[in-house]
Amino acid sequence: MKLFGSASKRLCKSRRTFGAIIIVLLGLAANAIAAGPQSRLDDELAFRSAQNDASSRNTRAIVMLRSGAALPAEFGAYAIRPLAIIDGYVVDVPNTMLARLAAHPSVLSVHFDRTASKFDYRTSITVGSLAVNQSAGVTGAGIGVAVIDSGITSWHDDLTSPSNAQYPFGNQRVAAFVDFVGGATTPYDDNGHGSHVAGIIAGNGYDSHGQKAGVAPDADLVSLKVLDADGKGNISNVIAALQWVLENRARYNIRVVNLSVGAAVHESYLTDPLTLAAVVQKANRVRMQCGERAVAHAGHALREIDHRRRLRQNWDFTLHPSIL
Repeated sequence: MKLFGSASKRLCKSRRTFGAIIIVLLGLAANAIAAGPQSRLDDELAFRSAQNDASSRNTRAIVMLRSGAALPAEFGAYAIRPLAIIDGYVVDVPNTMLARLAAHPSVLSVHFDRTASKFDYRTSITVGSLAVNQSAGVTGAGIGVAVIDSGITSWHDDLTSPSNAQYPFGNQRVAAFVDFVGGATTPYDDNGHGSHVAGIIAGNGYDSHGQKAGVAPDADLVSLKVLDADGKGNISNVIAALQWVLENRARYNIRVVNLSVGAAVHESYLTDPLTLAAVVQKANRVRMQCGERAVAHAGHALREIDHRRRLRQNWDFTLHPSIL
C-alpha cells in the first residue's frame, strides 16, 4: 500500500507540474506572436499576402483569437467553423485581407490551414498483443478508441461484436461516426486507410481465424473522418475532431485517441495551432484524471526541403515534447 501511495503522490505532483508547464507554454505562445500585425501571419500567409496576384486568390486559414475575443464581424462572412479548443476559427479569406485580419486587435495569430495526410509504414510488425490478450485477458472490452482518419467501412466481419451489446450501426463495434469532410451520418471510408488502422487497433481476426486480430479485439471504435478519398484533409478538421473527443469522451468512454495522420511543420510548437490543440487535449485529460492516451505516429517522413528552402523533417504531433 505504501508503494501505491507513493506512486499516487508522484502522479499528482507530475499532474501539477504538467499543468504549470501548460500555463507557461500558452503564455509563451502569446508572447511569441504578440509583436507587430504582420508577424501574426505565419510564413506561408505572409508569403501569399505579399504576392502580386493576391487579389485573385483566397486562402483557407486558422485564426487564433485573444482570450475572450470574438471573430471580428467584418470577417464573419468568411468563417467556416469555430475551433473552440484553441479559441479559433477556420476562415476562407481573400489574400488581400490577410494583413487586415492579422492587424485586428482581437486576433492573436493567423495560420495557413495546411494539408494533413494519411501515414502507413511497417504497420504489420508483430507487437506481441495476442499473448497479452490470451494470458492477461486484456482485450479492450468496454474501452472506446477514437480513430481520427479517413473514416471506417460500413461493414467488416472483423469488426463484429461477440456480445449482445447494442451499437448504432448494426453488429459492428462502431459506437459513433462523425464526418468532418462531407457531413455524412453513417460510416464509410472512401480511402481505406481509416479502416486499415481500425483493424490494426480492434479487428477480432474473424476472417483469419484469429491470426490477424488487432491489438484490442473487443474495443469499441469511434470513427472521426477528417481525410477525403485521396487521404487528404486540413489540419482544422483534425483540430475539430480533437474538440469533439474532449466534448464526448465520457459518453463513449474514450481512453485512446489514435492519429495516424500528420502535416508538415511550418512553425514552432509554441504557435502551431494543431500542436497546441493536442497539448490542450492532453492537459484536459491530465486535469480530469481520465486515463486517456493520445497515440500519434512518428518517424514516417524523410528530410525534405520545401519550395522556400525550409526544412521539413518532423510532423506535427511529434513536434511538441509532451505529446508522446
